[in-house]
Amino acid sequence: MWGGSHTWLPPEADELEITVIGPGFGESVVAHVGDGHWVVIDSCKRSHEVLPASYLQTLGVPAASAVKCVVATHYDTDHVGGLAELLELCEQAELAVPLGSDVQTALQTIYDGADAVAEAAGMGPYRSGLLELRDAIAIATQRRRSGGAGWRDLSALTKVLRRETSSGEVLVEAWSPSHGAAARGLTAIAQVVRESAYGQLNLPPARRPNELSAAVWIRAGDRRCLLGADLEVGDRARQKGWAAVVDLGEQLDCGPVCQGEMVKVPHHGSPGADDAEMWDRLLIDENVAVVAPWRRGGGWRPTADDIERLATRSPMLWITTEPWPEGDVSSINVPNASPPEAPPVGYVTLRAQLRGPCEWKVYSAESAFQPTAS
Repeated sequence: MWGGSHTWLPPEADELEITVIGPGFGESVVAHVGDGHWVVIDSCKRSHEVLPASYLQTLGVPAASAVKCVVATHYDTDHVGGLAELLELCEQAELAVPLGSDVQTALQTIYDGADAVAEAAGMGPYRSGLLELRDAIAIATQRRRSGGAGWRDLSALTKVLRRETSSGEVLVEAWSPSHGAAARGLTAIAQVVRESAYGQLNLPPARRPNELSAAVWIRAGDRRCLLGADLEVGDRARQKGWAAVVDLGEQLDCGPVCQGEMVKVPHHGSPGADDAEMWDRLLIDENVAVVAPWRRGGGWRPTADDIERLATRSPMLWITTEPWPEGDVSSINVPNASPPEAPPVGYVTLRAQLRGPCEWKVYSAESAFQPTAS
């Protein structure tokens, strides 16, 4: 099912691995940060299969002991599919999720919201997302009561994981959301709860709470990676989005000599998430960029225009699988764009030594490709 060019051997202890899974709807990032320690950022399913768990199983990695943290960047359905089931399998993992400064209010909103949405007429875009988040938090809460790993609230500069390995210090850190952004995101959740009572669940894109999205920074040895989730540009006045992240400045583990070498492109490559200063100040010029596409109904990202723009941002751009309806590739040259009848899961795996110059080894699904702008 996974197919592609992968070795299907786990990375060495002194290798960083970043695997971006993007089957077309849903995304997850599976990261090895050294010495057999793994972190999973977001979750997605295809049919009944939890894809990050399936990927680790295919590599022969014991998720129960190897995964140290599971991060839910926000509660959109395409980022939390199978989250509770994933957390069940990752028995020693802590759950990290952005809830805002008033954690008790946030938890009550999520629990009440999940029940209200589940009972409302229709399937709505938030029903499964809220239910997954509620169930995952319940699992983590029970674990903490039993003395195991629990959950933590994510906000800007929260340390998700910090430890020493044989290749040096590992830091996995959230760079968003600010407390203000998280509070506004919770207001959006509450609005969903209220409207769900009337079955009004098909909210327009402008109302979807990407303000809650946590961008994640990984520093392991000499390597640095930025995982953008669905964080959008935002504005400085309200301390939201990439504008607020970039303005954190010296507080970030970043600078002219330690910028990111790899980026998971935020929000499927959409222009609303494309911040020029993010690319200029947080990433090296010779970065590797990976897009997990979004395809739902009649819409899709990235579009041909998105890819034309992204190709100017990164000299090594990868798309995990074809985002477009068949035959609609516009001016983009996409080698072997037409998917096979039963396409494998879309993914791109990057591996590099944790110390020394960065030389990426790339493995990918048959459906993944590097587009070139015309």
